[in-house]
Amino acid sequence: MKIRNSLVSNSSSASYIIEIKKMDMDTFSSLMLSEYSYDLFSVEEILKKINMQIEDYRNRLTQGQSDQWFKDWLKDAEKQKEKFEKLLKSDSTVERVKTVLDYHGIEYTEKDNNLTLKSFTSMHNSFDEGLCPIMKEVALYFMFEDNYELIAKVDHD
Repeated sequence: MKIRNSLVSNSSSASYIIEIKKMDMDTFSSLMLSEYSYDLFSVEEILKKINMQIEDYRNRLTQGQSDQWFKDWLKDAEKQKEKFEKLLKSDSTVERVKTVLDYHGIEYTEKDNNLTLKSFTSMHNSFDEGLCPIMKEVALYFMFEDNYELIAKVDHD
């Protein structure tokens, strides 16, 4: 309950921060891919979502919705698609995890053998609405690991 309370924000926007002590990105990547490679870190599944977005944006643009936002979103989705297609050919677990974290808007830093993940959200007031699934799973996973210390907090923006 303590972790859940620290991750609940009652402001209109917040940054969720999870710090894992005694953790480097190599170890984190290996753990995440061994536990979540078929769902949260599945490059193939993310590519399916990106392809659906691209198709949706193209359809909207051909239907006369030539809004600049859709053009920008299409360009961004096409860049994301290129990144994930390259990952299909790569064996780098770290690159895969970093790219998926970036895709979900999760910032990561590694300092003094501690890994910090940070996710920003706006216009919410609950743990379920505000925190993305990867951050939830990371918090739950490391909450029960004896070898690591988990620190979770919210910065109200």
